[in-house]
Amino acid sequence: MRHLTLLLDAVWMVAMGLFLGLGAGLVLGVILVFRGSRHMQASPGLSPYADPRFAEYHTEAVAGSIGQSLFALGGSAALILLALAVTTRIAAWALNRRAGHADGGKVLGVQRGALVLAVLLMASTAATTMQINDRWPGLYDTQATDAQLIERRDAFDALHQRSERLASLAWLSALVALAVTPWCPRESEAFAGDG
Repeated sequence: MRHLTLLLDAVWMVAMGLFLGLGAGLVLGVILVFRGSRHMQASPGLSPYADPRFAEYHTEAVAGSIGQSLFALGGSAALILLALAVTTRIAAWALNRRAGHADGGKVLGVQRGALVLAVLLMASTAATTMQINDRWPGLYDTQATDAQLIERRDAFDALHQRSERLASLAWLSALVALAVTPWCPRESEAFAGDG
């Protein structure tokens, strides 16, 4: 039993570390894509993005297209890592409870709360990101009026800001959940007598 709890602890820490690193890497990657696109004055060669009406948004169209791909792949990987981390943590908590350490103390309560918050915020981030992706084509609709395009860009920007806030809070919550791990009751200590 002791080996199982040590394995669960290790998987928890690796999965959460990768989740946090992936989140930071995605943000930095997208920032660099946007900076590079602006620096090179990138211009899309495809319709409708290349339409002269959207000339002031050419660099954003190129960078946004790349960013969508990065977030689709990275976001999926992040959700898988978070699910793995949550699963191992729940298993560790169950083993801890089985060993007679049901309470776990205040620090364990902080970890559980931070982890639940991280999961809820990531779910909300994913839902908001899907809305952003659904609205992306409308930003380059050649049939839309200027007023419609302005309204769509404003709504898109509001969703984007919301997504950034949610993802940042999810990342910080996950960081708290991982950071308090050394002060949580050690499940492996409960089974110190096991082989």
